[in-house]
Formats: sequence, structure tokens, C-alpha cells
Amino acid sequence: MFRLVRTIPPTEDDFRSQRAEKPDQVFAGVTECQVRGLSVHADRADSERVLKLPKMKGRHVCRLSLTAGAGRVQQTGQRSHHTWWPFADYDVLACCDGDVR
Repeated sequence: MFRLVRTIPPTEDDFRSQRAEKPDQVFAGVTECQVRGLSVHADRADSERVLKLPKMKGRHVCRLSLTAGAGRVQQTGQRSHHTWWPFADYDVLACCDGDVR
């Protein structure tokens, strides 16, 4: 999987849900469950497409190795977009395999 991150190397702040970052915002067109998950892509090219959006300026693509115990993943969008709900005790930084660009 791939996730857009703000920092190299990624920090725990790079793995905050939209709800955690914007607790009072209303998100149209997505469920509250999705808002509490983390956006990831199965295809790196899809993450790179999102990087072209002005609001994603300065972000980087980080490759994630999600193993058993990482949480739940569900396809929730077009192309290869998925939502990942990491388990509370999962070390999200441990899944970053160092491939950040």
C-alpha cells in the first residue's frame, strides 16, 4: 500500500485521520467510518496522481507493508483507493518500509 505523508521520515502525525485533524468539519460524500480511517492506495501511480492536487503540495509517497495485525482495509474509492483502520496497538511507523519519495 501507499500513503501520502508530510514528513521524511514519516511521523505519527502522518497517520492521523481526517476526523482527528478536523474534529468539527462536516465531510460530504463519505461515511463517518471512512473519515476515521486512513487513505491508502494499492497502486503507487494513484498516490502520485493525488500528489498533483494543489492541497497535496509538498507531500511524499510512502510505501507501507501492512502485515497481519495491521488492522482492517477496505476499498472505498475509485481505482485503488482504500481506507485503512489500523488497530490501536499497531505501530504504524513500523509498516513504513523506508521507500519515501
